[in-house]
Amino acid sequence: MKHLILKYVLPLTIISFLFVTKSWLVPIYDGSEIFTGFPFAYTCPGWHTSLSSQIFVTELIIDLICYFGFWYLLVIGIHRYYPKIELPKAFGKTLMVVGYLLLAGTILIKCITYSDDVYYVKNPYTTDVKRTNLRIFGVGF
Repeated sequence: MKHLILKYVLPLTIISFLFVTKSWLVPIYDGSEIFTGFPFAYTCPGWHTSLSSQIFVTELIIDLICYFGFWYLLVIGIHRYYPKIELPKAFGKTLMVVGYLLLAGTILIKCITYSDDVYYVKNPYTTDVKRTNLRIFGVGF
């Protein structure tokens, strides 16, 4: 069970969290702003300076738990009902390397480039969503 989580569930969670999300167009006092996150918006551009972000930690944690829960149920369900399926070892190792390198690269880039981020425990803004889009690899649909 532990090897399934480390080898498949965590890398799939990281990859899907980074590349599959939702954008929320929200009107603010001087225009519109795009919040991102699925199922809850956990980040938006910072309003105090350019190249900064506002990150809402509670929503971020809930989103990570949702992604992890989805992949956990899917992988464990497949393993439970079809235990004879054997994936090549190279697939699991490649998935682990890609997932963990993406996580490390994202953290590194975030630390280097965005030093003016503002972190909130919970989203302090009331939002009235105008439009939502699914975003896969940064492209909105």
